[in-house]
Formats: sequence, structure tokens, C-alpha cells
Amino acid sequence: MGAIGDVIPTLSADQKHLLWLDYDGILTGSQLQDIALASTYLTGGSILLVTIDVEPPTNTDTPKDWKEYFKAEAGEYLDSEIPNSAFAKSELPKRNVELVDKALKAGLVGRSDVEFIPMFNFLYKDTHQMITVGGMIGGTSEKRRIRGSELTDTFYIVPVYERNPA
Repeated sequence: MGAIGDVIPTLSADQKHLLWLDYDGILTGSQLQDIALASTYLTGGSILLVTIDVEPPTNTDTPKDWKEYFKAEAGEYLDSEIPNSAFAKSELPKRNVELVDKALKAGLVGRSDVEFIPMFNFLYKDTHQMITVGGMIGGTSEKRRIRGSELTDTFYIVPVYERNPA
């Protein structure tokens, strides 16, 4: 057992992987680093899932304080011009998904053969409000396989490839 950030770079480049970064806490800078590492090292055809808690990150009730938390944890991925109102409790799931997406894209810089192909994004509540974002690291052939499968007929698939055809 070890830190996932130490394990990800050791994953075989000759195999496809299913990696689920299942965090039970609110988003942190180290989690964003893990997400970026995953999109850097996972081979094409690999599936990546990320689960995080999207409850307010501090014990205060102000979006201003919540924005400050995210600036401290995710500063490099956070648009500094975003208003405090964008950190209202109802907006926190959206902010978290945006930060996960930016970390994924940061990890893919320099990888022109693949991208993150989003397949689903669940917002749900167990003891806390949570999100799970999932998709595939892949290129044109993976997009075609997904498009040609019955998977796209399910209600939980986000067919983003229709907006960006390969």
C-alpha cells in the first residue's frame, strides 16, 4: 500500500487499466495532482473514474470562504476572475467538475494521440453530496468504438463526441 500518486507512474504502459480515484473527502491539491498524473500515464483505452465529496469545504457558510479554500488548494486550475457567487453551495458540484476537468487536461498536455473522453458524470448523495466523473483516455478509434456501441443508448452516457466529432 502506498500513495496513489506513487503508484500511477508505475502502471504498465502495455495494458489498459480501470483506475478509480475514489476520494471520500473534499477536493484537495494532492487529489488534483493524482488526477493529472492519471491522465498523463494511463494508456489509450483505459477507463478513469474520479469520486469526490462536493459539500462546502469549510465550516463557514460563505461562498467567499469557499472560494478562498479552492484558491489555496487548486489555484493553478482556478480562474481568478470567477465571482464569489460562483461558489454558492448549489454551484459547488459544477466548480468541482471544472477543476477535475482542468486537472485531466493538464495531464494530457503533450499527448496529441489521446484525450479524456467523458462518458458520465453523476451527482448523488450518500452521507454527503458526491460526484463521480468517468471516461476513457482514448483517441479516434476509441471514440468510434464508443459511438458504435450500445453504450451510447443508455441514459447516463454523455455523448460529447457528438459536439467534437473525430
